[in-house]
Amino acid sequence: MQASTPTRIHGLDTARAFLMALGAFYHAALIYSENRAWRVASSENSGLLKFIATTIHEFRMEAFFLVSGFFFVLLFDKMQRGFLGERLQRVVIPLIAFGLTLNVLMNYFSENINIDWNVVSYFLTGHWLGHLWFLGNLSVYFVVFYAFLKAFSIPNNIEKKLIIVSFFLVTPIVSLLLASPVSDFYPKQLLFITVAKLALHAPYFFMGMIMYRNKEIFLSLFSKKGIGIAVLAVLAIKLVKRELALSGVEYNITSLFDEFSKPFLIYIVLGIFMVFMNKSNKAIKSMSDASYTIYLLHQPIIVLLYSWLMYMNINLYIYTEYAVLVSVSLFLPYVIHTYIVNNFSFARLLFNGVIPKSAHYKRKLGAI
Repeated sequence: MQASTPTRIHGLDTARAFLMALGAFYHAALIYSENRAWRVASSENSGLLKFIATTIHEFRMEAFFLVSGFFFVLLFDKMQRGFLGERLQRVVIPLIAFGLTLNVLMNYFSENINIDWNVVSYFLTGHWLGHLWFLGNLSVYFVVFYAFLKAFSIPNNIEKKLIIVSFFLVTPIVSLLLASPVSDFYPKQLLFITVAKLALHAPYFFMGMIMYRNKEIFLSLFSKKGIGIAVLAVLAIKLVKRELALSGVEYNITSLFDEFSKPFLIYIVLGIFMVFMNKSNKAIKSMSDASYTIYLLHQPIIVLLYSWLMYMNINLYIYTEYAVLVSVSLFLPYVIHTYIVNNFSFARLLFNGVIPKSAHYKRKLGAI
């Protein structure tokens, strides 16, 4: 069963929303993950939740930046006039609005991390960013790759075999080569940029741009058979990593295998949406439309809700507590988006960076 190729690629739209909402499952799981210090931490640990957090972390942001690069070129082709300004306002306005308000409250209740509240240090070291670091990095990608698209043309006739090799092999290698020296030089955040991650994820964003220019080939990659092969590839990579670790090979060597499993995990996730969910659905579209708001709000809600549960001495079974944190951090932003963001232009400006204009212009707006 091959993925269909409609004008609107519903599977990728849904996948993008899923990847953003997946942050709630990831960040809530970190609370119960042993040896993974996060903003707040439970005295109870869960191997299952640690596994969930580790697995999500392996592919989520790389997949998101790949899809973002794809849609970046799609929107570039649709609306070159005012394109860069519109893209930047979509990420910079929410970044500033929530970085200077709700994130301050979240940081105050993040008892498990040390924060220097000196104003200069707070902003210079990026503590104000929190989970919004990806918006800062996106703004850099928008500027850099906009200039690239203006200066250069990405080939639209790349052979399928070369696309496959580039995605599954070249992209993780380039990602490692860029990130390693940058991490040694400046591993921390600076103002609104997370420097090491900027280098780590750039090849995936650029690969997404290449995928759009070769859209027909990209969409033809997804099939049930391909998903099965990718699953086997991930299992084989993990098995080799485990055997090497048991034989005493150092972690900095075995951890490299995770980088090469990422493209296969990305393929599996995108493939599921492209093969089985590549069609219009009102409920899914509603959730997709709210995904940006969900991402902005989910982490502060998790931190504040967990802190309140601890303050009130409300002790729940670990998996019940996890389910409550995830459910509330998804449902509450969805309600806020549906009844507030959708109905008030000022809320759309703060939450989605949308400056009220004509209906024709709004139809041309895309998600980040």
